[in-house]
Amino acid sequence: MRTSIIGAGKVGMSLASHLLKKGILDYVFCRTDCYLSEFKHKIKKLEELEVKLQSCELLIISVPDTQISNVATELANLPNYLLKDKLVFHCSGSLNENILEPLRIIGAKTAAAHPLQTFSKIDDLLLHDIYWAVECTEKDKNVYIEYLKSIDGKPFFLNYNDKEQKILYHASAVMASNFMHLYLEKAIELAEKANLSREIFLPLCTQTLLNFFNSEISTLTGPVSRADINTIKLHLELLNIYPDIKKFYQTNSVILSDLALKAEIINQDQFSDLSKILLKK
Repeated sequence: MRTSIIGAGKVGMSLASHLLKKGILDYVFCRTDCYLSEFKHKIKKLEELEVKLQSCELLIISVPDTQISNVATELANLPNYLLKDKLVFHCSGSLNENILEPLRIIGAKTAAAHPLQTFSKIDDLLLHDIYWAVECTEKDKNVYIEYLKSIDGKPFFLNYNDKEQKILYHASAVMASNFMHLYLEKAIELAEKANLSREIFLPLCTQTLLNFFNSEISTLTGPVSRADINTIKLHLELLNIYPDIKKFYQTNSVILSDLALKAEIINQDQFSDLSKILLKK
């Protein structure tokens, strides 16, 4: 299915690279110049949309959330035949499909399709075998399943009539990715004070993720899971010289203790003992 993309950011250009290798990339439209050599013949100015849009069957809008509404309005002002019956989706993780209503009104088969991935750079490999959160009408589901599978994606569908579900989905994705980044940054900050490099944590982090996703029961380890008061006291005493990190350690250990209690890894007495130590200023 011939595909064009509006937007030349990390997501848009990763998609462009992936679709180019699939042999289905038509054009990439953007407001600014893009000098990536492999795309030079595919990059077009937005002003060329009306002329070049006829050849594509699907249009992806991959621009910042604040620009999607404006892009939809601009597209809706083009001759209707250019978009009638074409698939058009945006890639926002937080905005619903209905932001493309101006395009739906003129006959486009609109959707929101968010690639559940972190894009810190342009890399088509990031799109291999990932999940896509899709919001579209019931009658358009099959065509989006077919398309996303054809580009190595694994689509799942959000409730089209429950607009809050999309927000909860995106908030959970932020927590899974960005919060993990926060915890790693804090761990590395402390490790560097001991002249340790970040590389030593990769096997630990990898195995922790594998443990979590390969088991339906809690795989929590460490001093909180053992209610190891002495080790935690030792940590806190040394962290007195790094008050910000100590506060971070205490706050998250309290949350972790509650998690351990609910998972029945520790009992109520152990939870109380932990809380006394962790809540102490």
